[in-house]
Amino acid sequence: MIEHLWSRLAAGRRLTVICSSVLVAVLMLTAAVGTGLAAWSAVTRNNGSTFATDTLTPPTAVAAAAGGTGCAGVVGSQVHVTWTASASPSTAGYNIFRGTTSGGPYVLAGAVAGGGTTSFNDNAPRLPNGNPVAYTANYANNNVTPFNTVTHVTSANIAVGNGPGGALPAGDGMAITPDNSKIWETNFTGNDITPITVATNTAGGNIALGGGTGPDAVVFTPDGLHAYVGNYSKNTVRELTVATGALGASIATGNKTAPQGITISPDGKTVYVANANGSLGVINTTTNTLTATITDGWTELDGIAITPDGKTVWVADDQTDQVTPVATATNTPGPKLVVGNNAQGLAISPNGCYMYVTNFNGNTVSQVNLTTLVVGAAIAVGRGPTALAFTPDGSQLFVANYTDGTVSPITVATGVAGTAFLVGNGAGSQPDAICVSPWKANQTYYYVVQSTVFSWSSVNSNEASVTLP
Repeated sequence: MIEHLWSRLAAGRRLTVICSSVLVAVLMLTAAVGTGLAAWSAVTRNNGSTFATDTLTPPTAVAAAAGGTGCAGVVGSQVHVTWTASASPSTAGYNIFRGTTSGGPYVLAGAVAGGGTTSFNDNAPRLPNGNPVAYTANYANNNVTPFNTVTHVTSANIAVGNGPGGALPAGDGMAITPDNSKIWETNFTGNDITPITVATNTAGGNIALGGGTGPDAVVFTPDGLHAYVGNYSKNTVRELTVATGALGASIATGNKTAPQGITISPDGKTVYVANANGSLGVINTTTNTLTATITDGWTELDGIAITPDGKTVWVADDQTDQVTPVATATNTPGPKLVVGNNAQGLAISPNGCYMYVTNFNGNTVSQVNLTTLVVGAAIAVGRGPTALAFTPDGSQLFVANYTDGTVSPITVATGVAGTAFLVGNGAGSQPDAICVSPWKANQTYYYVVQSTVFSWSSVNSNEASVTLP
């Protein structure tokens, strides 16, 4: 029969094992909370006993670094935590704790088994800049609806210009600045842009783009200083200064190209434009010139998205129900993948492992594994899905259903759509663009690790920290 005696001292927790053949046991338990002394004891006595003693010490040399193992999780902010194993032979595993303030408080990030284990990958949740809020532009109501990404509760609609969100197909007609201070929303029939202050959910004066421009797509540079707007009716892309709204260069995309979707490389040097005539425009943001026009038998390009590493741009052709990767280094299209009926909006997960595609006529969303290029089972959502966007941690995906006037939340881990909720003025609002508050830049996490055996654990290890860009 084996019973145990534990005593936690300042240097760790001490384990004494008493072996005997005849059991007469008295169990005592005392504990002090906080940083004070805690002790546990279980005593066994008989006429012949053997004693073994061990001190449960924490691991040492704990370190944390950005990284992790590829697509192991849905979050694009994995942290790789390492340590030197505890010197205590009784160690059976480790608890890893995470905090956002040095010295704690900490929350349990995970646990691993095995005294010899020396690493853990943590899907550290990236925090939004402020409240976890998303926004839909509602074409038929001329307003924008904020909603909480956790509770799905909507706030008061924000009146904007005419035909907000841009033309129907791509769903790129609204974007939020990297610092989460402003939203720019394109008004397709109003030929202007409405800036919205995120802190107060108030609209500013519209920025006129000129008659007959038909703006329907907008993207910000990574530094938040400039914006690029696709003008469907003018066959141009317009550069603007964000702070003042001043109009900059007007970049011609080609005759009857009709820009519908827009994205920008992570380094901000290149803008890519998906055109309704089935071409993909490439713009150098240093010179504000069109440097290439790519074709690959496409009929009408709508949605467009770029991978986080900037190596691949994906486009959706709504007439062929296909999506195509384009290598940015060479502007070379790759193999086409068939998704659902009338492929339109695209969104790539923060970790760059999956892409989701709205199928407007199929009332579904398709998942594409970007490692294997395998198209997964379609996820049923509302009618007429068009725009879609991830939460900052990549755990949730929100889909704007144009025909229903609703938004469908999808839990990425399960691939299941939750209950859709109304936005705008209700059914018939025609939401056709969506954006979500970005995650906080330069976020620091702090880690400590404890050795464990049975239900007991050692004191904390040294603290390690990592800052994610």
